[in-house]
Amino acid sequence: MVRIWISEAVISLLLGAVVYRLSYTVLRHYCGAWVVVLLSAVLLGAGISGTIDPALLHDLHVSETSLPPTWLLPLTRALAYLFGAWIVERILRKRESLGFGPNANRGN
Repeated sequence: MVRIWISEAVISLLLGAVVYRLSYTVLRHYCGAWVVVLLSAVLLGAGISGTIDPALLHDLHVSETSLPPTWLLPLTRALAYLFGAWIVERILRKRESLGFGPNANRGN
């Protein structure tokens, strides 16, 4: 069960990071990028069910008594998605403070 949580969290973290980076590249505003990330998180949360396939649980030999509450996996996905976006924002802000921002090579 822990393997499922870890893989779900890593995929969500990477997806959040990619969505934030792409939205920031297009919009060039942190606030706009966060709006895109939050809206996509809501849409992904509504579109992906919170239950785990029973066949997968059977293949991994997970007993029914050791399953976590049904709200925990979607919460983990959402938090990892937002954390991935937050990490990319910190990296972008650090790059801008060092002079590697989007306008660094324009010769202004």
